[in-house]
Amino acid sequence: MWEVAGGKVSNWTLSVADTGLPVTPIKAIAGGDKVSNAATMRALLSGEGGPLRDYVLLNSAGVLLVGDLVTDIRDGVQLAAQTIDSGAAKDRMESMIEVSQAG
Repeated sequence: MWEVAGGKVSNWTLSVADTGLPVTPIKAIAGGDKVSNAATMRALLSGEGGPLRDYVLLNSAGVLLVGDLVTDIRDGVQLAAQTIDSGAAKDRMESMIEVSQAG
Protein backbone atom coordinates (compact mmCIF):
# COMPACT_ATOMS: atom_id res chain seq x y z
CA MET A 1 0.00 0.00 0.00
CA TRP A 2 1.08 3.52 -0.63
CA GLU A 3 0.33 6.10 2.02
CA VAL A 4 0.67 9.85 1.99
CA ALA A 5 0.80 11.34 5.47
CA GLY A 6 2.39 14.50 6.75
CA GLY A 7 3.65 15.34 3.29
CA LYS A 8 5.59 12.09 3.07
CA VAL A 9 4.94 9.06 0.87
CA SER A 10 5.55 5.61 2.30
CA ASN A 11 4.99 2.08 1.07
CA TRP A 12 3.89 -0.72 3.38
CA THR A 13 2.30 -4.14 3.22
CA LEU A 14 -0.77 -5.25 5.14
CA SER A 15 -1.01 -8.87 6.20
CA VAL A 16 -3.95 -10.56 7.85
CA ALA A 17 -1.75 -11.07 10.92
CA ASP A 18 -1.68 -7.27 11.33
CA THR A 19 -5.45 -7.21 11.74
CA GLY A 20 -5.96 -9.78 14.46
CA LEU A 21 -8.39 -11.63 12.18
CA PRO A 22 -8.02 -15.24 11.00
CA VAL A 23 -6.92 -16.09 7.47
CA THR A 24 -10.00 -17.21 5.54
CA PRO A 25 -10.28 -18.19 1.88
CA ILE A 26 -12.47 -15.89 -0.18
CA LYS A 27 -14.69 -18.80 -1.27
CA ALA A 28 -15.87 -19.06 2.37
CA ILE A 29 -18.00 -15.98 1.80
CA ALA A 30 -19.67 -16.88 -1.47
CA GLY A 31 -23.02 -15.15 -1.81
CA GLY A 32 -26.35 -16.43 -3.00
CA ASP A 33 -29.52 -14.90 -4.34
CA LYS A 34 -30.82 -11.54 -3.12
CA VAL A 35 -33.06 -13.08 -0.45
CA SER A 36 -30.23 -15.20 0.91
CA ASN A 37 -27.80 -12.27 0.83
CA ALA A 38 -30.27 -10.02 2.64
CA ALA A 39 -30.71 -12.64 5.36
CA THR A 40 -26.94 -13.01 5.63
CA MET A 41 -26.48 -9.26 6.07
CA ARG A 42 -29.22 -9.10 8.70
CA ALA A 43 -27.55 -11.95 10.61
CA LEU A 44 -24.15 -10.29 10.31
CA LEU A 45 -25.47 -6.95 11.57
CA SER A 46 -27.23 -8.77 14.41
CA GLY A 47 -23.82 -9.94 15.62
CA GLU A 48 -23.39 -13.32 13.93
CA GLY A 49 -19.73 -14.26 13.67
CA GLY A 50 -17.83 -16.11 10.99
CA PRO A 51 -15.81 -15.51 7.85
CA LEU A 52 -18.18 -12.93 6.36
CA ARG A 53 -17.96 -10.83 9.51
CA ASP A 54 -14.17 -11.03 9.35
CA TYR A 55 -14.15 -9.73 5.76
CA VAL A 56 -16.61 -6.95 6.64
CA LEU A 57 -14.49 -5.97 9.64
CA LEU A 58 -11.34 -5.87 7.52
CA ASN A 59 -12.93 -3.75 4.78
CA SER A 60 -14.53 -1.44 7.32
CA ALA A 61 -11.22 -1.08 9.15
CA GLY A 62 -9.59 0.01 5.90
CA VAL A 63 -12.22 2.70 5.36
CA LEU A 64 -11.85 3.91 8.94
CA LEU A 65 -8.06 4.03 8.56
CA VAL A 66 -8.21 5.96 5.26
CA GLY A 67 -10.75 8.32 6.81
CA ASP A 68 -8.37 9.04 9.73
CA LEU A 69 -10.92 7.76 12.23
CA VAL A 70 -8.43 5.22 13.63
CA THR A 71 -4.64 5.15 13.84
CA ASP A 72 -4.05 1.57 12.74
CA ILE A 73 -5.83 -1.38 11.16
CA ARG A 74 -6.35 -3.25 14.45
CA ASP A 75 -8.10 -0.22 15.95
CA GLY A 76 -10.26 -0.12 12.83
CA VAL A 77 -11.22 -3.77 13.25
CA GLN A 78 -12.14 -3.11 16.88
CA LEU A 79 -14.21 -0.02 16.06
CA ALA A 80 -16.02 -1.83 13.25
CA ALA A 81 -16.79 -4.74 15.60
CA GLN A 82 -18.07 -2.36 18.27
CA THR A 83 -20.30 -0.64 15.73
CA ILE A 84 -21.85 -3.95 14.69
CA ASP A 85 -22.09 -5.33 18.22
CA SER A 86 -23.71 -2.17 19.59
CA GLY A 87 -26.53 -2.47 17.07
CA ALA A 88 -25.66 0.89 15.46
CA ALA A 89 -24.90 -0.64 12.06
CA LYS A 90 -28.15 -2.63 12.06
CA ASP A 91 -30.14 0.45 13.09
CA ARG A 92 -28.60 2.40 10.20
CA MET A 93 -29.43 -0.37 7.75
CA GLU A 94 -33.04 -0.51 8.97
CA SER A 95 -33.33 3.28 8.61
CA MET A 96 -32.00 3.10 5.05
CA ILE A 97 -34.47 0.33 4.19
CA GLU A 98 -37.34 2.35 5.65
CA VAL A 99 -36.39 5.47 3.68
CA SER A 100 -35.91 3.53 0.43
CA GLN A 101 -39.34 1.92 0.72
CA ALA A 102 -41.17 5.11 1.68
CA GLY A 103 -40.89 6.65 -1.79
